[in-house]
Amino acid sequence: MSDRCANAQYSVDRQADLFRMAERDHGLTIALISRRTKISESTLRGWRDGTAMPAWALFQLGSEGGIPDDLVSMLGEPFRRSVVTNDADDEGLFDDLAAEAGELVQAVARARHPNGPGGTAIVPQEKAALVVVARRVMAAAGRVLGA
Repeated sequence: MSDRCANAQYSVDRQADLFRMAERDHGLTIALISRRTKISESTLRGWRDGTAMPAWALFQLGSEGGIPDDLVSMLGEPFRRSVVTNDADDEGLFDDLAAEAGELVQAVARARHPNGPGGTAIVPQEKAALVVVARRVMAAAGRVLGA
């Protein structure tokens, strides 16, 4: 391990999650991302496996690679930063935010239901699922605020 600060190391460690979730949830394989971005597959695999990714690459993965803002934003979580794409149709952004926020409300209600795994307490697996939804809410809110 290098002399990276804890937040930087966390960010680098999350790169593997970014690539895994991009493929699992969006069908974005390393080969497909490579074709879209013109970044070599070996470079992408290196980033997936723990080589620190430069900032420019993070934005290129989102803009050209098609990786959604909420996944790209995972790498900025320890620094309390997120990536937001400015869309031309800013009126629809409020609809997107409302839908994501509604999904979060429903997910919290399910996690707090007495018949859930932890009863009314939120247990680790529920918290992990809530974080995924919260990321989407943050990305949608960022698009609204950036419009």
